Amino acid sequence: MDYFKDLQFIQGANLPDRRSYHALRTFDNYYTIHYCHAGEFFLQVDDSAELASSMPCAFLAFPGAKFTYGNPHEPYHHLYVCFRGELAETWRAGGLLRCLRKDMLIPIFNSADFFNKFARLIQLLQSPHRNRSHARAVLLLAELLLQMAEQQQQHFNRSNPFAPKMNDLIKKIHRTPEQEWDFRHEAKQMNISYSYFRKVFEELYQEPPHHYLLQCRLQKAEYLLIDNELTIYEVALACGFQDEFYFSRLFRKNYGVSPLKYRKERLIEL
Repeated sequence: MDYFKDLQFIQGANLPDRRSYHALRTFDNYYTIHYCHAGEFFLQVDDSAELASSMPCAFLAFPGAKFTYGNPHEPYHHLYVCFRGELAETWRAGGLLRCLRKDMLIPIFNSADFFNKFARLIQLLQSPHRNRSHARAVLLLAELLLQMAEQQQQHFNRSNPFAPKMNDLIKKIHRTPEQEWDFRHEAKQMNISYSYFRKVFEELYQEPPHHYLLQCRLQKAEYLLIDNELTIYEVALACGFQDEFYFSRLFRKNYGVSPLKYRKERLIEL
Protein backbone atom coordinates (compact mmCIF):
# COMPACT_ATOMS: atom_id res chain seq x y z
CA MET A 1 0.00 0.00 0.00
CA ASP A 2 1.05 3.57 -0.66
CA TYR A 3 1.31 4.86 2.91
CA PHE A 4 1.78 8.60 3.52
CA LYS A 5 1.32 9.50 -0.14
CA ASP A 6 0.21 12.96 1.04
CA LEU A 7 3.82 13.88 1.85
CA GLN A 8 6.45 14.30 -0.85
CA PHE A 9 10.21 14.46 -0.45
CA ILE A 10 11.93 16.86 -2.83
CA GLN A 11 15.59 16.18 -2.13
CA GLY A 12 18.08 15.53 0.63
CA ALA A 13 21.83 15.29 1.07
CA ASN A 14 24.55 14.41 3.55
CA LEU A 15 27.49 16.75 2.89
CA PRO A 16 30.38 16.13 5.31
CA ASP A 17 32.59 18.88 3.86
CA ARG A 18 30.11 21.62 2.93
CA ARG A 19 31.62 24.97 1.99
CA SER A 20 28.76 27.34 1.34
CA TYR A 21 26.95 30.41 2.61
CA HIS A 22 23.43 31.06 1.36
CA ALA A 23 22.20 34.65 1.51
CA LEU A 24 18.49 35.54 1.61
CA ARG A 25 17.40 32.07 0.51
CA THR A 26 13.65 31.47 0.18
CA PHE A 27 11.79 28.16 0.36
CA ASP A 28 8.65 28.46 -1.74
CA ASN A 29 5.93 25.88 -1.09
CA TYR A 30 8.14 23.47 0.83
CA TYR A 31 9.92 22.95 4.15
CA THR A 32 13.52 21.99 4.87
CA ILE A 33 15.24 20.63 7.94
CA HIS A 34 18.84 21.84 8.06
CA TYR A 35 21.25 20.13 10.45
CA CYS A 36 24.86 21.11 11.14
CA HIS A 37 26.51 18.07 12.70
CA ALA A 38 30.02 19.51 13.04
CA GLY A 39 31.66 22.89 12.53
CA GLU A 40 30.47 26.42 13.19
CA PHE A 41 27.13 27.42 11.70
CA PHE A 42 25.41 30.78 11.24
CA LEU A 43 21.74 31.62 10.72
CA GLN A 44 19.82 34.82 10.13
CA VAL A 45 16.09 34.94 9.38
CA ASP A 46 14.73 38.06 7.66
CA ASP A 47 16.07 41.06 9.61
CA SER A 48 16.57 39.30 12.94
CA ALA A 49 19.95 39.13 14.66
CA GLU A 50 22.48 36.63 13.33
CA LEU A 51 22.81 33.44 15.38
CA ALA A 52 25.91 31.27 15.63
CA SER A 53 26.58 27.82 17.06
CA SER A 54 29.67 25.64 17.27
CA MET A 55 27.72 22.62 18.57
CA PRO A 56 25.34 20.38 16.61
CA CYS A 57 22.24 22.40 15.77
CA ALA A 58 19.20 22.35 13.49
CA PHE A 59 16.54 24.69 12.15
CA LEU A 60 13.43 24.44 10.06
CA ALA A 61 13.18 26.58 6.91
CA PHE A 62 9.66 27.31 5.66
CA PRO A 63 7.80 29.48 3.13
CA GLY A 64 7.36 33.17 3.79
CA ALA A 65 10.78 34.10 5.18
CA LYS A 66 14.31 34.74 3.93
CA PHE A 67 17.10 32.62 5.39
CA THR A 68 20.81 33.38 5.40
CA TYR A 69 22.81 30.41 6.66
CA GLY A 70 26.01 28.39 6.47
CA ASN A 71 29.61 29.38 7.07
CA PRO A 72 31.42 31.79 4.74
CA HIS A 73 34.88 30.89 6.09
CA GLU A 74 35.15 27.26 7.17
CA PRO A 75 33.69 23.88 6.11
CA TYR A 76 30.95 22.21 8.13
CA HIS A 77 29.04 18.93 8.07
CA HIS A 78 25.60 19.69 6.68
CA LEU A 79 22.58 17.45 6.27
CA TYR A 80 19.26 18.58 4.87
CA VAL A 81 15.98 17.22 3.58
CA CYS A 82 13.19 19.09 1.76
CA PHE A 83 9.54 18.04 1.90
CA ARG A 84 5.98 19.27 1.25
CA GLY A 85 2.41 18.04 1.00
CA GLU A 86 -0.88 17.83 2.86
CA LEU A 87 0.68 15.90 5.74
CA ALA A 88 3.24 18.66 6.27
CA GLU A 89 0.43 21.22 6.48
CA THR A 90 -1.40 18.96 8.94
CA TRP A 91 1.73 18.87 11.08
CA ARG A 92 1.94 22.64 10.93
CA ALA A 93 -1.74 23.08 11.83
CA GLY A 94 -1.29 20.64 14.70
CA GLY A 95 1.68 22.58 16.04
CA LEU A 96 4.59 20.27 15.20
CA LEU A 97 6.05 22.62 12.59
CA ARG A 98 4.67 25.84 14.00
CA CYS A 99 6.30 25.24 17.39
CA LEU A 100 9.77 25.26 15.82
CA ARG A 101 10.67 28.91 16.19
CA LYS A 102 12.21 30.56 13.19
CA ASP A 103 14.52 32.79 15.23
CA MET A 104 16.69 30.14 16.85
CA LEU A 105 19.15 27.38 16.14
CA ILE A 106 17.95 24.35 18.05
CA PRO A 107 20.81 22.64 19.93
CA ILE A 108 20.93 18.89 19.33
CA PHE A 109 22.32 17.29 22.47
CA ASN A 110 21.94 13.60 21.57
CA SER A 111 23.66 14.27 18.27
CA ALA A 112 24.79 10.71 17.48
CA ASP A 113 21.20 9.45 17.54
CA PHE A 114 19.92 12.46 15.57
CA PHE A 115 22.69 12.09 12.98
CA ASN A 116 22.11 8.37 12.49
CA LYS A 117 18.39 8.91 11.91
CA PHE A 118 19.03 11.79 9.52
CA ALA A 119 21.68 9.87 7.57
CA ARG A 120 19.36 6.86 7.35
CA LEU A 121 16.55 9.05 6.03
CA ILE A 122 18.80 10.42 3.30
CA GLN A 123 19.95 6.89 2.39
CA LEU A 124 16.32 5.88 1.94
CA LEU A 125 15.63 8.91 -0.26
CA GLN A 126 18.66 8.17 -2.45
CA SER A 127 17.90 4.46 -2.76
CA PRO A 128 16.78 3.17 -6.18
CA HIS A 129 13.90 1.55 -4.26
CA ARG A 130 12.82 4.73 -2.51
CA ASN A 131 9.15 4.18 -3.34
CA ARG A 132 9.14 0.98 -1.29
CA SER A 133 10.71 2.74 1.71
CA HIS A 134 8.63 5.93 1.55
CA ALA A 135 6.64 5.11 4.68
CA ARG A 136 9.78 4.48 6.74
CA ALA A 137 11.26 7.74 5.44
CA VAL A 138 8.16 9.67 6.56
CA LEU A 139 8.35 8.09 10.01
CA LEU A 140 12.02 9.06 10.31
CA LEU A 141 11.19 12.61 9.27
CA ALA A 142 8.46 12.80 11.93
CA GLU A 143 10.90 11.48 14.53
CA LEU A 144 13.48 14.15 13.63
CA LEU A 145 10.88 16.92 13.86
CA LEU A 146 9.64 15.61 17.20
CA GLN A 147 13.17 15.41 18.55
CA MET A 148 13.81 19.00 17.45
CA ALA A 149 10.63 20.15 19.18
CA GLU A 150 11.51 18.31 22.39
CA GLN A 151 15.04 19.63 22.51
CA GLN A 152 13.85 23.16 21.82
CA GLN A 153 11.44 22.86 24.74
CA GLN A 154 14.22 21.51 26.96
CA HIS A 155 16.31 24.51 25.93
CA PHE A 156 13.53 26.90 27.00
CA ASN A 157 12.89 25.08 30.29
CA ARG A 158 16.42 25.47 31.60
CA SER A 159 15.94 27.53 34.72
CA ASN A 160 18.81 26.06 36.74
CA PRO A 161 21.09 28.90 37.92
CA PHE A 162 24.14 26.97 36.68
CA ALA A 163 22.75 26.56 33.14
CA PRO A 164 24.62 29.62 31.71
CA LYS A 165 27.96 28.35 33.03
CA MET A 166 27.21 24.87 31.74
CA ASN A 167 26.35 26.27 28.31
CA ASP A 168 29.65 28.16 28.23
CA LEU A 169 31.45 24.93 29.14
CA ILE A 170 29.63 23.03 26.39
CA LYS A 171 30.72 25.58 23.79
CA LYS A 172 34.35 25.24 24.91
CA ILE A 173 34.16 21.45 24.74
CA HIS A 174 32.85 21.60 21.17
CA ARG A 175 35.68 23.93 20.15
CA THR A 176 38.44 21.77 21.67
CA PRO A 177 37.12 18.28 22.52
CA GLU A 178 40.63 16.84 22.24
CA GLN A 179 41.73 18.56 25.46
CA GLU A 180 42.09 16.58 28.69
CA TRP A 181 38.90 17.87 30.28
CA ASP A 182 38.78 17.50 34.05
CA PHE A 183 35.13 17.76 35.06
CA ARG A 184 35.92 17.61 38.75
CA HIS A 185 38.00 20.73 38.22
CA GLU A 186 35.14 22.34 36.27
CA ALA A 187 32.80 21.59 39.18
CA LYS A 188 35.25 23.19 41.58
CA GLN A 189 35.40 26.28 39.35
CA MET A 190 31.61 26.56 39.72
CA ASN A 191 31.86 26.08 43.50
CA ILE A 192 29.70 22.96 43.47
CA SER A 193 30.36 19.30 44.23
CA TYR A 194 31.14 16.95 41.39
CA SER A 195 28.03 14.86 42.14
CA TYR A 196 25.82 17.95 41.79
CA PHE A 197 27.75 19.06 38.68
CA ARG A 198 27.06 15.68 37.09
CA LYS A 199 23.39 15.80 38.10
CA VAL A 200 22.87 19.25 36.56
CA PHE A 201 24.82 18.28 33.44
CA GLU A 202 22.65 15.21 32.86
CA GLU A 203 19.45 17.21 33.44
CA LEU A 204 20.51 19.77 30.84
CA TYR A 205 22.06 17.54 28.17
CA GLN A 206 20.59 14.06 28.86
CA GLU A 207 24.07 12.49 29.06
CA PRO A 208 26.87 12.20 31.64
CA PRO A 209 29.72 14.67 31.01
CA HIS A 210 32.31 12.07 29.97
CA HIS A 211 29.91 10.43 27.51
CA TYR A 212 29.07 13.84 26.06
CA LEU A 213 32.80 14.54 25.65
CA LEU A 214 33.28 11.25 23.78
CA GLN A 215 30.46 12.19 21.38
CA CYS A 216 32.13 15.54 20.69
CA ARG A 217 35.45 13.81 19.99
CA LEU A 218 33.77 11.39 17.60
CA GLN A 219 32.09 14.29 15.78
CA LYS A 220 35.50 15.88 15.26
CA ALA A 221 36.81 12.53 14.04
CA GLU A 222 34.06 12.39 11.39
CA TYR A 223 35.28 15.66 9.97
CA LEU A 224 38.99 14.73 10.10
CA LEU A 225 38.38 11.36 8.44
CA ILE A 226 37.45 13.23 5.27
CA ASP A 227 41.10 14.31 5.04
CA ASN A 228 42.69 11.29 3.39
CA GLU A 229 46.22 12.53 4.23
CA LEU A 230 45.78 11.75 7.93
CA THR A 231 46.24 8.20 9.18
CA ILE A 232 43.60 6.71 11.49
CA TYR A 233 46.14 6.96 14.32
CA GLU A 234 46.68 10.67 13.62
CA VAL A 235 42.92 11.25 13.57
CA ALA A 236 42.60 9.47 16.92
CA LEU A 237 45.34 11.60 18.49
CA ALA A 238 43.89 14.83 17.09
CA CYS A 239 40.56 13.99 18.74
CA GLY A 240 41.99 13.17 22.17
CA PHE A 241 42.24 9.37 21.86
CA GLN A 242 45.65 7.99 22.75
CA ASP A 243 44.70 4.43 21.77
CA GLU A 244 43.89 3.91 18.08
CA PHE A 245 42.17 0.57 18.72
CA TYR A 246 39.94 2.00 21.45
CA PHE A 247 39.04 4.86 19.10
CA SER A 248 38.17 2.41 16.31
CA ARG A 249 35.98 0.26 18.59
CA LEU A 250 34.16 3.31 19.92
CA PHE A 251 33.64 4.73 16.42
CA ARG A 252 32.24 1.44 15.13
CA LYS A 253 29.93 1.16 18.14
CA ASN A 254 28.45 4.62 17.46
CA TYR A 255 28.36 4.68 13.65
CA GLY A 256 28.14 1.02 12.71
CA VAL A 257 31.29 1.06 10.56
CA SER A 258 35.02 1.32 11.16
CA PRO A 259 36.78 4.70 10.74
CA LEU A 260 38.46 3.40 7.57
CA LYS A 261 35.19 2.27 6.01
CA TYR A 262 33.52 5.53 7.01
CA ARG A 263 36.32 7.42 5.24
CA LYS A 264 35.96 5.38 2.07
CA GLU A 265 32.19 5.88 1.97
CA ARG A 266 32.43 9.64 2.49
CA LEU A 267 35.17 10.04 -0.13
CA ILE A 268 32.93 8.27 -2.63
CA GLU A 269 30.10 10.70 -1.77
CA LEU A 270 32.40 13.68 -2.32
